[in-house]
Amino acid sequence: MNKRIFLNILLILNFTIPGNQVFAFNFPWSNKTISLGLPLKCTLNKDCFILYYPDRIAEEGFRDYECGKLSFENNKSVVFDFIPEQGALSNIEVIAAADGVVSEIVLNKPTKGINSMVNTGIPYVNISHGNGFKTKYSFLNKNKILVKKGQRVKQADVIAFTDYKNSDLNEVYFTVLKNGRAIDPFLGPDASYGCNTIGKQLWQEAIPYNPISIVNSDFLSNDAFQRNIFFDLRTWGLMEGDVETFDLYDPYRLLVSSAINEIDEDGNFYKSKVTFEEAPTELLEEGLWTIGYKVNRKGKVIFSHNDTFVLTREKSGSWNKL
Repeated sequence: MNKRIFLNILLILNFTIPGNQVFAFNFPWSNKTISLGLPLKCTLNKDCFILYYPDRIAEEGFRDYECGKLSFENNKSVVFDFIPEQGALSNIEVIAAADGVVSEIVLNKPTKGINSMVNTGIPYVNISHGNGFKTKYSFLNKNKILVKKGQRVKQADVIAFTDYKNSDLNEVYFTVLKNGRAIDPFLGPDASYGCNTIGKQLWQEAIPYNPISIVNSDFLSNDAFQRNIFFDLRTWGLMEGDVETFDLYDPYRLLVSSAINEIDEDGNFYKSKVTFEEAPTELLEEGLWTIGYKVNRKGKVIFSHNDTFVLTREKSGSWNKL
């Protein structure tokens, strides 16, 4: 049967079968899903990271899809953030996560009505992808949106740039919608309510879950003789009962000091400051030093992170982070 005859048969069926029965036909393309790339030009967990996942238990506190604390109440988006030390503070390229058509661009909040009092993620761009799927890119630089409504875009096309807001955060909110309803791209549109439920990621390449986000880490010293090391860490996602461990390694990769911190309550942003003290008559060895950071939850290491810095006494300001 050729294509023209087949289409004519479909037209006949459409006009002869009552409307409430036409939609009972389930053609192969009617359930087509979406395949998403990252919405930003960055390397995940190197110069950008996921700060928040969508909230899976709306109006009952908040939990991400693995029942962790990397979310906030009623959050519908995947929130990407950038690591300031890498210089990624502004003008990060926001890219289309899939092929589609730009369906909406909003630059300013409404001046009247209750909506003007609500944080709607403006400026934002919406892209329609067919089969009821849309993606929304929020908190953009309104002066650097590169697309127009009705424009066709390909996956990875640059559509806008980010907008640097303050010294710590440069967030982009990425929302996936199916038939007007926000869905979790880590579980897909058919996942049941709640966390730790069954679903299928919509990402082209599976994104592993990180239960802890490091927002900022730094090395500090007010010791002119450089006998002490101060490690300042800011995290998101720690829960009551978690145990942090900090191990300090010298330039010879020898463990020279350790510290342990037990979390006594669930936190949002959590700050840990650790001081590693040496003997008062000894100077720290010049070279590459390393901090090993781990989080233990219920007897299992769930997160680890290494940070490094170079110590030299050739000039002032001798703490050089890598």
